[in-house]
Amino acid sequence: MKSLNYSFFLAIASLLACSCVEYISLNTEDPREVVVNCILRDTTAQELELFWTAQNDDKGPLERIRQADAVLVRLGSGGEQEVGAFNCGADGIWRLDYRPEAGMTYRLIVSVAGQSVSAETQMPHGFRVQTVPNPILIAYPSYVSRHHYPSRQITADDADAFPLLAWFTGEKGLVQRVVSSHEQTDSFNSLNEGDRFLLGVMEWEMNGTIYLVDKGPDQLEESDYIKRPYLDRIAVISQHKGYENNYYHPAVKTGYSSTIDQGYIRTLISRYPEYGAYEKNWMVWGPDFDIWPASGETASELHIQRPSAELLSYLKDVITLTAKTDDTDFTQVFSQKTPYTNIRGGRGVFGAATEYVEDYSDYDERMTAFYQTILNDEFPKQ
Repeated sequence: MKSLNYSFFLAIASLLACSCVEYISLNTEDPREVVVNCILRDTTAQELELFWTAQNDDKGPLERIRQADAVLVRLGSGGEQEVGAFNCGADGIWRLDYRPEAGMTYRLIVSVAGQSVSAETQMPHGFRVQTVPNPILIAYPSYVSRHHYPSRQITADDADAFPLLAWFTGEKGLVQRVVSSHEQTDSFNSLNEGDRFLLGVMEWEMNGTIYLVDKGPDQLEESDYIKRPYLDRIAVISQHKGYENNYYHPAVKTGYSSTIDQGYIRTLISRYPEYGAYEKNWMVWGPDFDIWPASGETASELHIQRPSAELLSYLKDVITLTAKTDDTDFTQVFSQKTPYTNIRGGRGVFGAATEYVEDYSDYDERMTAFYQTILNDEFPKQ
């Protein structure tokens, strides 16, 4: 079955037999219900899919609804205003030429065969994703491939706090395991395995002064590592103004270091305060974070999305219900319960989102070159 012309639903289609299979009623006494799939996007074209839930022992794809009245209404201080009606195409997908306004609340109303269903959602504002130079990576461009030294800043003008979704896609569809360095990453879909990042330093006191020095392999303890769990398919992040993150590297290093002098990092921190990096407890901190595929995974695109509250609840529920489940047989899961829905009188989801998509196929090479150029400009070889 074709899914919405929307990246997450295209990716998750490989995990769900169809985007509505979770709504199949396994109770043969239930009447058929209307299923709605509609995600408003920051484009001039909106799409809607309508189905009937299955009855008895129906086999095959769900029956599409092709005859209905489906309208989109904008809600505001001036009252309700119908902005357009969806029209059903030959492929069974309903379409409306309209670009939603950021911050506005919308109501979807669908009337079919004597049934009426409706739902509301708010269109999120856009956001910015920037690569802000990380002083550690300027000093150590080769560390880019380790991924846990962050360089990504995400901001929005309309709010000090907002949710984010992040996932990767590749040749095989949705990347199964991702990692986030953000301290406010939701743990609802954490897996048992993960990555450990070695701080690799210890405190050393001499004449009342505390220094950080390299530890030998036989001296390492669990406290010398920062752990980040693998996440099942998506990272759900609570981003907020004033967020700070440990960049996982000492700002000051003494002893037996054979790498670039840590003075480079300190010089960059003081010279470029706009990078947002600073020292705290002899470590580099700042507002940056990053998301990357787990070890063994490959990705061609990174997707970062700011979802409406309804879409966030729906996707978290779908991920939870399909965890550790065969890719095509969800009978055991959905005979017990169905995902979140905000559709009054029916099932499904009516949500909204703005999205950022980045080519990730050459990320390491591109970022290494980016940092190497800055290093050469800042500290040219004599």
